[in-house]
Amino acid sequence: ERQRAEHYAGLELLRPFGNRPSLDYTPGTFDGNQKTNERYSFELNHDLAQSRITSISAYTSTDFNAVKGYDRNITRALYGSPFEYLIEDSAHERVWSQDLRLGSLADADVFWVTGLNLSRSERSFDSNNFTNGALQLRDFSTNSYAAYGEVTYPIAEDWKLTTGLRHTWDRKTYGADYSNGGAQVSDSRRLQNNYSTGRVALSYALTPQTNVYAVLSRGYKSAGFNDYATSIKDSEPYKAAKVNSAEL
Repeated sequence: ERQRAEHYAGLELLRPFGNRPSLDYTPGTFDGNQKTNERYSFELNHDLAQSRITSISAYTSTDFNAVKGYDRNITRALYGSPFEYLIEDSAHERVWSQDLRLGSLADADVFWVTGLNLSRSERSFDSNNFTNGALQLRDFSTNSYAAYGEVTYPIAEDWKLTTGLRHTWDRKTYGADYSNGGAQVSDSRRLQNNYSTGRVALSYALTPQTNVYAVLSRGYKSAGFNDYATSIKDSEPYKAAKVNSAEL
């Protein structure tokens, strides 16, 4: 799959808009804006006597370049004099992943699956301020490894119990060079998260066509680094996020 967008722009207008809202940019300011996404995957299945082996290999890439900012109308209102306040962001990301799983066959009485997942992400996100000359060059990497398993077991007639567990090891790095007014500062950080997530569910078949179910689940998003850091202070990693959810 491949998708490419060109010449788009994220624009802001002063309110009230009036009958004919307008922006005062130099023509051609956004002509170089583009974003390209590519996604490739390969799935291989092999059936054994009582189970199926599945391998899914995937690669995704993103290339992005965009000028954004305030036009002369907005800066006139903000600062009292009209000028274009423009920043150019560019990003490049490459992600490789491999999932290998062993699971039950489609017609099995008991559903089960267990597997391993590996992924590697490399990403840059740079910002160039045309107005004041500030420049931020940022690089991110993530290595993630996970083991998981889930089973759905018929505990009685019309009743099924599902339990699943996943343990993940995340390793992240961040490196950046900041420059503003001729001064340049370098930054480098690392962090790691090990965490478990999972769910338990109970379902009841009211009829052959209708199920009632309840699910309790635990989610987790590991800590990370700010995309828009402009200094060492900004690049302090944000905290991990946790969620407990119930669904009926």
